[in-house]
Amino acid sequence: MVRGELNQQGQTLLIVIFAMSLGLLVMVNTAGRVVASVARTAQTNNYQKAVAIAEGGAETFLVKSFSDYPDLADSSECPTSKLSDLGSVKSPDCVFSSPSSEAKAYLGVEEYPTSSERDLRFRSRPGETVHVNLQGLNAGAHTVRVCWKGLGRAGYSASYYFYYYGTPGSYSVDKNMYTCDPASGYANCALPGGDIQHVDPATSTGGYWCYSTYAHSYSVALRLFTFPDGADYMLSVFNSSGGELPFPPQGYRIVSIGETTGGGGSSLDSKKATRKKVTVEKTFPYPAGPWWDFALTSVEGSVRTTP
Repeated sequence: MVRGELNQQGQTLLIVIFAMSLGLLVMVNTAGRVVASVARTAQTNNYQKAVAIAEGGAETFLVKSFSDYPDLADSSECPTSKLSDLGSVKSPDCVFSSPSSEAKAYLGVEEYPTSSERDLRFRSRPGETVHVNLQGLNAGAHTVRVCWKGLGRAGYSASYYFYYYGTPGSYSVDKNMYTCDPASGYANCALPGGDIQHVDPATSTGGYWCYSTYAHSYSVALRLFTFPDGADYMLSVFNSSGGELPFPPQGYRIVSIGETTGGGGSSLDSKKATRKKVTVEKTFPYPAGPWWDFALTSVEGSVRTTP
């Protein structure tokens, strides 16, 4: 009887030890999941804070006047080049902080496209007219090349361009339409006054189709519209020798980098958790007034006024 009771007690002890080990394993696994969940929640909160402070910082620069941006883009203030080393951003005009000081945004400004970017690239959505600044080009010395790639499934695409130039009292607009239907062969690309140029390899999946126009005296703007769908555009400027030049500035690019404190960090400088960047482009206002639009709808494409 004693030996039987000892065997039974030993079995019970093994069962208890096994149950405790299993319970401990479940508890450790659950605790690990809770810790991971808390970490993910903290990471998500930091991400949201960083995005929010970056957007808030960008908005503080968006509401500024265009006359403010040249000073902000100066090398001594808030150029985007300083954002590669946030420690070099010293001016209070370039830093936007949250009331709780848990997050801040570092801001930079630059004209776009930059001299290193050269080409101006953008997407025109269906039904959208895009305005491009051309002020600063020299007549006879500069050529503007417009390349577009339709976004429609059929491949057919028509690019309408309206070139505004002139001075107060003498307003003119050049108007033309260029079409291309790669589905019927590239030979069917109708380009009045010019030949088709393939920037990308001409394949059945698409490519860019280009046309060029010489810069006019007192160039003002180019307005582009694509039918029936939108298009990807790539615009370039060349000199008389065929060398590519920086494209005229289109406005200012605002870059805002949001930064949050890390878990338990007493300051942003001591422990960083998350950084997120927001980039916004603010284009120059449309310089052409109602007289330009009247020239656009006129038969001759020009309007002359007398004193």
